[in-house]
Amino acid sequence: MLAHEPLINSSLRLKRGCPFGRVPIRRSPRVSPITKSWNHGWESHQPVRTANFAGLYTSKGEYHGSGGALSIYKPKVNVNSKCHSSAMISFESGDGLNLNQIQVGWTVNPDLYHDNNVRTYTSWTSDSYQRTGCYNMFCSGFVLINPNFPLDMVLTPSSVREPPTYEIWFDVSQDKETGAWWLGINREYIVGYWPNEIFTSLNQFADTLRWGGEIFTPSSEDSSPQMGSGLFQNTNYDSTCFVQKIDLLDSHFNTIIPDESFIQSSTSRCYLEGDQSYKNDIGYSFLFGGKGGSKDVCF
Repeated sequence: MLAHEPLINSSLRLKRGCPFGRVPIRRSPRVSPITKSWNHGWESHQPVRTANFAGLYTSKGEYHGSGGALSIYKPKVNVNSKCHSSAMISFESGDGLNLNQIQVGWTVNPDLYHDNNVRTYTSWTSDSYQRTGCYNMFCSGFVLINPNFPLDMVLTPSSVREPPTYEIWFDVSQDKETGAWWLGINREYIVGYWPNEIFTSLNQFADTLRWGGEIFTPSSEDSSPQMGSGLFQNTNYDSTCFVQKIDLLDSHFNTIIPDESFIQSSTSRCYLEGDQSYKNDIGYSFLFGGKGGSKDVCF
C-alpha cells in the first residue's frame, strides 16, 4: 500500500503547485475562509450520517488501512440542491455518538462547493460530527504535506458509461508506530495524514471499513440524486460505477484481499450493489449505483 505506481486512465490532473514550503488552501468563491468549527455555525460543511449507502462493509474486526480504485462519474445533482452524491472508502471505529470516522473519495456536492463538478474530498470526526471534524481542511485536523494536491481537486475527464473508464486510487493506512492515518492517491502521491491525537478510538484501529456510494437528501427536497454513473447494470463495468483492486491491512498490518468470510453487502432504497468477488484481472471488486428517486418511487 502507498506504493508508487500510477494508474492507467487516471483522471487526476495536477498543475504546477505552490512554492516549496507552502500548501494550497482552497476557498469557495461564495464563502469566506472557514475558521470556525461546525458547532459554531458552519453546519453546511458537516458530513452527515443520515445517508443512503450502497456497497460493501466488513464485519467488526481490527483493520489498519485499505485501498481501492474508484471509477469516476459525474452524477447529476442540481447546482441549487443541498443533496450530494459521493463514492468513498470509509474507516470507522465506535458507534452512535462515539463514532470515529475518516472518509476519502470523490463527491458532487453543490452545497459545499457551489458547483456540480466532481471533486476529491476527505472528511473526519471523533464524535459523530457533533463537535469535531469537517470536510477537507475546513477545520484543523488533516495535515497536508503535498504542496501540489488540494483536497477538493476537480477530476476531469470523468467516465461516460462506455470505454474508456477513468478511475482514481485512494489509499489510507495507519502508521504502526505513531497511529497516524496516511492518505495516498493513485499509488503515486502521498498527500498528508490525520494525527492520532484527533481521535478517541480510531487512533488504535478501525473496527469497520466501508466501500461504495453515499447519497444525502435533506427532508426539504422531494427527490434524491443519482449515485455513481446514474445506472446500475450488474456485471457491466463499462457503464456502472465500481470499486476495484480492493485490499486492506489486517490486525497484523499485513495486506490481505477481502473474501466473503468477513464482507457484507448493503443496498439502500433506490441504490443497488452487486458482483462482489475476486477477478483475476481487476482483483476484488464490485459495482454500485442507481438513478435516485422521489419520496414515493425510484426513477
